Amino acid sequence: MAEKRRRKKTEKLDLQCPKVCLDYDEAAWSLGISKSKLYRLVSEGRLPCVSIDGNTVLRLEDLEKFAAKHTILKGHDIG
Repeated sequence: MAEKRRRKKTEKLDLQCPKVCLDYDEAAWSLGISKSKLYRLVSEGRLPCVSIDGNTVLRLEDLEKFAAKHTILKGHDIG
């Protein structure tokens, strides 16, 4: 019963306050790539991450910058 109450409270909070950081599953999903590809980008230093109390997370702002930097405009070479 307490778990159900806690979950409802968290769900309500998610609607009111957007996340600032995402875990690897959420970040990979939001970029549309696999988790292993995300790990590789982080380990290569191409995508920064943050460690909070031993939990590695990715800032939403960094994910958005990364996606914007890698945007391909129609009619331009992918190269």
